[in-house]
Amino acid sequence: MAGISEFSSYYPHDLYLLGTDAEGTELWSKSYGGEARIKGFSLDAVGEEGYIIAGNRETYFGFYPSDFYLFRIDNQGIKLWDRAFANEFPATARSIVATQDGGYLIAGYAQPTDDETTQDAQLIKTDALGNIDTTFQAIIENNSPLACFG
Repeated sequence: MAGISEFSSYYPHDLYLLGTDAEGTELWSKSYGGEARIKGFSLDAVGEEGYIIAGNRETYFGFYPSDFYLFRIDNQGIKLWDRAFANEFPATARSIVATQDGGYLIAGYAQPTDDETTQDAQLIKTDALGNIDTTFQAIIENNSPLACFG
């Protein structure tokens, strides 16, 4: 289970994850964040080895654009690694799926203007450790057809 713990409107909120067994009994709970606001929007199981979470991360209390954010945890909720994909515009990863090659495909959007109706879709392909797969490229602009290469 995933949610957000927020201490006040000024301080960052953390991503909160709760691990349960098949009957819903709590096994562990953890917060992730600290100096940044972290939101998780998609979670996928990585076999029997844990989970991958995608969302966004805002540093400096929202004064800088949010980044695509990806992190991996084991079955006990221990963070194994994380990656932030910087963008010149505010960006949010909304969905993540494991790929057959052991990597991940992350879908989301960037907002290149102050007009919230203008959003460009973004796709990022990574390897199993969250490093960008440079052989995959997707270009999707607002009101444009999808173009994928790789």
